[in-house]
Amino acid sequence: MSNFLVKLHLILFIYVLNLGCSEEASKRVEAVSDSRPNLVLIVADDLGFAEIGAFGSEIQTPNIDRLAETGMTFSQFYVAPGCSPTRSMLFSGVDNHIAGLGVMQEFLDLDGLLPPDFQALIDLQRGQPGYEGHMNFRVASIADLLSRAGYRTLMAGKWHLGLEKNQRPNARGFEKSFALLNGGASHFSDGWVLPAPWQPAIYTYNDEEVSLPDDFYSTISYTDHLIDWIASATQETPDKPFFGYLAFTAPHDPLHVPDKDLNLYAGQYDNGYEEVRNRRLSALQKLGLMPQTFSAGSLPQLPKWDSLTAQQQREEARRMEIYAAMVEVMDRQIGRLIEALERSGELENTLIVFMSDNGASPSNFAGYGFTGDEFDNSVENLWRKGSFTSYNINWARAGSAHLRLFKGTTAEGGIRVPLIITGPNVPEDTVSDAVLHVTDITQTFLDIAKAPKPETLGLQAMTGKSMKPVLFEGARSVRDENDTIGWAFLGQRALRMGRWKILWMAPPTGTGKWELYDIIDDPSEANDLAQVNPEILERLIVRWDEYVATNGVIVSGQTQ
Repeated sequence: MSNFLVKLHLILFIYVLNLGCSEEASKRVEAVSDSRPNLVLIVADDLGFAEIGAFGSEIQTPNIDRLAETGMTFSQFYVAPGCSPTRSMLFSGVDNHIAGLGVMQEFLDLDGLLPPDFQALIDLQRGQPGYEGHMNFRVASIADLLSRAGYRTLMAGKWHLGLEKNQRPNARGFEKSFALLNGGASHFSDGWVLPAPWQPAIYTYNDEEVSLPDDFYSTISYTDHLIDWIASATQETPDKPFFGYLAFTAPHDPLHVPDKDLNLYAGQYDNGYEEVRNRRLSALQKLGLMPQTFSAGSLPQLPKWDSLTAQQQREEARRMEIYAAMVEVMDRQIGRLIEALERSGELENTLIVFMSDNGASPSNFAGYGFTGDEFDNSVENLWRKGSFTSYNINWARAGSAHLRLFKGTTAEGGIRVPLIITGPNVPEDTVSDAVLHVTDITQTFLDIAKAPKPETLGLQAMTGKSMKPVLFEGARSVRDENDTIGWAFLGQRALRMGRWKILWMAPPTGTGKWELYDIIDDPSEANDLAQVNPEILERLIVRWDEYVATNGVIVSGQTQ
């Protein structure tokens, strides 16, 4: 046999031998050369705009600050006014009124218990497309898309996108998950859920309901799970990138910290709300995260610090001490995650996103429907298992700094939150004023991962803008002056286009009519320009009507 025929037979033999595994071999070859970065998404719960060091806070957050020093900090990043609407947009890349969280499940469950105006609106929304109260199946989950793109998908923390078996994390694309399915709960192993009535929270391990160990503390336990899973993934499949989602329930109330951290901030808030807010305002200006001059909005119905008794001041200061400790403990866990990525050799090839899901929260236990009798708030037990306190409205205002109001509103303090992004090729120590939206993160991940588009699967196309031009190409923005972002929440509404924003909120927080703000010069929404610029107001109202029609938004009164 000629040398040629020998070589030909040998080639055919090798080809036949590998026929059964050629597809897998191809995948391995592709994976070995896979240069796509890992993606890590860290979400804080109810963290206000000015409550980490990189955003002007006195709270010690060196690990989050390190992310800012090695990456980009964004001053105009927008989310929804509430937890699950933001998460639905983060995971689907579309408006929450399309994704299923046009109304939160908690409000659907409170049938007959809401104030009349809210109840009437919920009755209009109930059963309508986009108002299912969970992330629906007309949209893709970013976890599923990343999994299809070859990413390992891992999550630990708050889910808040559905309670039923087919709505849980593993059913929506996560390979491994340890999740709180509800929107809020005790941070300890007693595990009662928010809102009332008193009942156990639902925790799942890979979608199977589990009980909590006695030493459970949410912030630490979530981080433990994600660190373990990342370590396993990098050892088992070093040729595959991973998507890690760490969804803290801190610093969402109730205010709970481990005993050893109870006195981290003892005495540091004795000078009161106004002093803390003013100090943060000054720091934000130095950091370039707010204008050098602005008109501070006022909330005259709130008590001033010097109007409180000495005992009241001590109680209020203690609330903020515990809240600050919760934030520092969260930062400490983020530091553990960064160290784990360093040990594994993956940090330099990991894009890390840190954000909050909405503005600072003014809530207290009465706001969740509890009477207070359900808890042991004795001096001996306060901040421990079985207790419930919040940091309340005045501290939330300090957390919003120059922004108006807080969580639950479509004012800037409810929807503008911190965003930090660091990773391969992201410019270091850079502040950007690009106007960004939470759906942009989804689109960016999709682009970086080269994941399939949802429309190729017969699902809703994503509407966010890829941030790649800002992150990697030096662009100033991903939106032009005609692009809009809209919000609707419990009858409130808002729309931003370029430097302009229209806002509608009922009294006492609003006027019950459309207001107009130059949001660049007036982020505090202190100067209503509706009478001065009626033509701009009308133009934005037209765009609001388009937003309503495009996204199936159901509000009472529509445009009045």
